[in-house]
Amino acid sequence: MPDLARRGPFSYDSLSRTSGDYTLTNSKFNADNGEILEVLVNGVKIEGDGSVANATDAAAKDPAHGFYVDSLTSPTKITLVSNPSSGTIKIYRLSNRTSASVDFAPGSVIREQDLDNSTNQTLHVAQEAIDIALNGVVLAADDKWDANSKVIKSVANGDADTDAVNKGQLTATEVATKDYKLEAKDWAQLTTAQVKAYSGGSVTGSFLEDSAKNWASGTTSSAPSGGSAKEWAIGGEGTISNKPDGSEYSAKEYAQGSVLAAGGSSKNWAQSATTPSTTATDASAKEWATGVSTHKNEGSAKDWAIYTAGDVRGASAGSMSAKEWAVGVQGRGVAGEGSAKDWATRAEDSVVDNSGYSALHHASKASASATAASASEIAARNSANSVTNILDNFGDKYLGTMSSSDTASTASITGAKWVKGGSQITNVTQASGTIEEGQVLTNDGSATGWPTTTTVRIIDYNSGTSTITINQVFTDAQTSGETLTGTGYGIYGAYDASKEGPAKDNDNGNLVDGALYFDTTNSVNSMRVYDLGNTKWVKATSSGTVSINEFKFTATAGQTTFSGSADSGGTLAYSTSNLIVTLNGIVMENGADYTASNGTSIVLGVAAQLNDELNVIAFKSFETSDMVSATNGGTFNGNVSFGDNNITNVGSIALDSIVADGTSIIISSDMETATNKKIKQKGAFMQSSTHQAFFLGG
Repeated sequence: MPDLARRGPFSYDSLSRTSGDYTLTNSKFNADNGEILEVLVNGVKIEGDGSVANATDAAAKDPAHGFYVDSLTSPTKITLVSNPSSGTIKIYRLSNRTSASVDFAPGSVIREQDLDNSTNQTLHVAQEAIDIALNGVVLAADDKWDANSKVIKSVANGDADTDAVNKGQLTATEVATKDYKLEAKDWAQLTTAQVKAYSGGSVTGSFLEDSAKNWASGTTSSAPSGGSAKEWAIGGEGTISNKPDGSEYSAKEYAQGSVLAAGGSSKNWAQSATTPSTTATDASAKEWATGVSTHKNEGSAKDWAIYTAGDVRGASAGSMSAKEWAVGVQGRGVAGEGSAKDWATRAEDSVVDNSGYSALHHASKASASATAASASEIAARNSANSVTNILDNFGDKYLGTMSSSDTASTASITGAKWVKGGSQITNVTQASGTIEEGQVLTNDGSATGWPTTTTVRIIDYNSGTSTITINQVFTDAQTSGETLTGTGYGIYGAYDASKEGPAKDNDNGNLVDGALYFDTTNSVNSMRVYDLGNTKWVKATSSGTVSINEFKFTATAGQTTFSGSADSGGTLAYSTSNLIVTLNGIVMENGADYTASNGTSIVLGVAAQLNDELNVIAFKSFETSDMVSATNGGTFNGNVSFGDNNITNVGSIALDSIVADGTSIIISSDMETATNKKIKQKGAFMQSSTHQAFFLGG
C-alpha cells in the first residue's frame, strides 16, 4: 500500500550510520530563534543541543556533549564524538515551545526579521507536532489505527466487549476447566474409540466421529469402518490381502499383492511369468519384455531384439529378431531375406539371399572397374603423350614446308579456359595479332594444369567456335579466363635469308645437323637439309627408302636391358646419338636415364616395372645422290655455268674446248712469263676469230 501524502518527516532526519559527518536537511535549526538539536543514536539520546562547534568544546561541557555542529551561525551538519559501527542516527529539531520568540508592542516598528522569526517559530512548532503525532498510533489509509510495528505499553484493562485488552488480562482470565483442550486432543489422536464431547473435564454423551489420527493410521478393530488411510495403503488391519472396507483391496495389494481375484497387482502385471490374474489372457510387462512364452503368439521384446537361434519364439515363420536382421546368418540363401551385415559385407561373389550380392561385392567390383578405368586412362594419356612426344621430336627433325616470303606470326589470346584431361582451349579471344596453327603457346605463369613435358603447340584453330586444339593434355582445369601468347618458330616463323630457311626449329630450339624442310619457293621447290658446319640449309635429295624405324618393347618386372627382337619393329638397331627413347610416353635423356652406346641395346638406369612400355625411335642416316664430292672429286656430265666469276686452278686443266667471252682468256698470272707452262689440248685444235687474240708470255 502506498504511503499517504504529506506525512513528513518535517522536523527530523533519520540517517544510516556513515563514517563521516551527518547532514542536516529537515532538522536545520536557528539557535538565534531559540531552536536546539536532539540526537538519538540507535534509539538512545546522547548529550548535546547543538551549541558547540568542535570536539574540545563538546568535551568541556558538563555533562560532555556527544556531538557538535560545523558552524554556530549557519550549521548544516553535525559530527558525532563517538560514531557507532552501525545503526540509525535520528536528528530532531526542537523549537521554543514555551514563549513567543517575538513580542509585538502597540505602535512598534514591525521588522521583516521579526515577522520571519515569529512565522518560523509557529511553522516549526507545527511541523514538530505533526512529526510527533505521526510517530505515534495513527489512522492508516485503510481507516485502521497503525502502531507502526511498535510495542504499545501501559495499556489499561479493557471493560467493554469492544475494549482492547492487555496481556495480563488474557493470562488472568484463561478458561479453568480446559474442556476444549481435551476435546481437541481427542479429535487429534484418539485411536481406541470414537471421540465424545467433554463437560467438566470428563467425556459425556454418544460417540461423535473418529479422530484425525484414527482416520490416518488406525489399523485395529477400532479403526474407521470405512478404512483408515493407512489401511487403504497397506491392507485392512495391516494385512495386505484384507479389504479395508470389505469390498476393495488396498493400494499395496494392487501394487504388489498376489491375490489374482483382485484383477492382478501392478507387480504381477510387471513381472509375473504366468497369468497376472484369474481372468487375464495377456502376459506381464516382464514376459513381454524378456520372456520366452508364446502369449498371443507374438514373442517377447527381448526375443524380437536379440534371439538368433531361429525365428522369434511364438511369431510366424520368417519373423526374425532385430539382431538377426542386423548381423545374423539365418536368412542366407532365403529369398527376400539376409541380414544388414550380410547385405553390407558378405564376401565378394557370395550371394546374400538366393540371388543378390552384398555392397562389399559391388564395391569391390566397382573398385576393380575404377582401377581398370584409371589404368586405361593413364595408359591412354601416356600413349597420347608418347605419340605427341614422338611427333614433336619428329617435328624437330622434319620441320615442314616454308617459302622465302614467309614471316613470323604472333597472337595475344585472352579469356582462355580448359578442362582436366582435355586438349581443347575454349572461350578464346584474339586480342591482337593472328592465331595460326603451329604457333607455340605460353602462359603468364598463373595457369593451372598447363602441360610441362614438352612444347605446347596449336594443331587446330576454329575461329567460328573460338576454340584451339593443342598437342598436349591438360592435367587440371582452368575455370577463369587465362592470358596466352602464341608465337611462330621454325617454318611458322620468319624466313632467314642468310640460312636460306628457318632460323630455329619449330620449338624455338637450335637447328641440328641433318634437319629437313621443304622449300616451296618457286625458284627452288626442293628438300633442304641443314648443314650445322656451315650453319646453312642446302639442297638434298634422299636416296634411301626409310628414314625412321620404331621399336616397341613390353617390360618384364625389373628389366633393365632391351635388345634383340621387339614386340613390333623387328630387331633393335640404331645409330648412336640418333634416336629417341620413351618409357610409358615419357621422353628419357640419353646418359642420364639410359645408355645407348653399341647400336643394338638400350640399358635403363632404373629398372622398369611389369608391363611398362619402352619405345625406341631410330633415325636412319641418308646420303644425297647426283652430287660431286668436294673431297674425292668426280665428273660433271652436263654444262657447268660459273656466271660472271673466275676459275682458280693450281694444277693442269684438261679441256675439250674453251669458249671465251669474245675478249680474252686469262689462264694464270705466271703463264705470261713461264717457259715451262703449256696448254694441253685434247680433240680439235683451238679456234679463234681474226679479231680474237690469245696471249702467251709478254
